[in-house]
Amino acid sequence: MAQGTNQLRGRQVGRGALFGVGFGAAGGSLFLLAQALLAKLGRIDCAGLEAVDCEALKDTRLEMAHIEAQFAVVLAAFAIAAFLVLRTMREHSP
Repeated sequence: MAQGTNQLRGRQVGRGALFGVGFGAAGGSLFLLAQALLAKLGRIDCAGLEAVDCEALKDTRLEMAHIEAQFAVVLAAFAIAAFLVLRTMREHSP
């Protein structure tokens, strides 16, 4: 009986951990998406910069926004996968 209780407790801990990972990935995805949008739509203050430096800053900021958006999509896919695994675990639980 004790082994069955330990196995059930281990399964609950596993589901809880996966639930936390899923929500962490979803929250991180939303945060990165917001940062990408702010970087892409925000204004850049080029006061005191030369034209070449300002253009380099704009290009760098735009590239970082693209990278952040790509990572946001990857984290969202990871969160969806975690929740699908949770759903499968729930269907197969005793």
